Amino acid sequence: QQQRLGMRVPGVQGVPGRVVSVGHMIGPRMPLAPPPPPPPPYPGPPPPYPGPVQ
Repeated sequence: QQQRLGMRVPGVQGVPGRVVSVGHMIGPRMPLAPPPPPPPPYPGPPPPYPGPVQ
């Protein structure tokens, strides 16, 4: 059961206990790392971004 829980903990997001456990495990490893910088502007049309495209 421990192995199953260990594998399911990262995937489970609805259970608050799991979220706290994952956050506690990820906290020391990745202390709120800043998001990666945006890619440089491409020559021509910009790449399609996720979300509503106009």
